[in-house]
Amino acid sequence: MTHANERIANLTDTQRALLEKLLSAKRADRTIARADRSRPLPLSFAQQRLWFLDRMDPGTTSWNACSSVRVRGGLDVGVLGGALSVLVGRHEVLRTVFR
Repeated sequence: MTHANERIANLTDTQRALLEKLLSAKRADRTIARADRSRPLPLSFAQQRLWFLDRMDPGTTSWNACSSVRVRGGLDVGVLGGALSVLVGRHEVLRTVFR
């Protein structure tokens, strides 16, 4: 048994119930909420940092993160498109637009 498991095994019923309540509350906090779109959203800290760095050295591509994937065999474009749509739908940063 690991140290953490030993400690959990030695909890009283009251402590165990409290731990389960805390853990379930943490799981509930992980739900994804849609941001309020009625007004412009503030930049995240990472976005602010990149904006600042771009102001220091305009037009540089140093901060672009690029990658490529080689796919071998058949490609079902519809499945790939669906997977990318789910990914973009789940991660708001992939929907970010600067006007």
